[in-house]
Amino acid sequence: MPDRIFWDSNLWVYLAIQSNTPDDVAKQNTLNNLLLNPSILISSAQVLNEVANVLMRKYKYSEPIRRIF
Repeated sequence: MPDRIFWDSNLWVYLAIQSNTPDDVAKQNTLNNLLLNPSILISSAQVLNEVANVLMRKYKYSEPIRRIF
């Protein structure tokens, strides 16, 4: 069984933000590739609440972001 990867809030935020810098695009591509095998990914309700809070307060999101889920 492969090792599991714990996703902290900053990883979810990288997927949600719109950035075209080469570093951010590379990070987003890596994270999207990890999403292809979701059985190795784990997170927590607290992390998802932190992500929602950051996206609503810092990035002014008001709608669910469907592309990361």
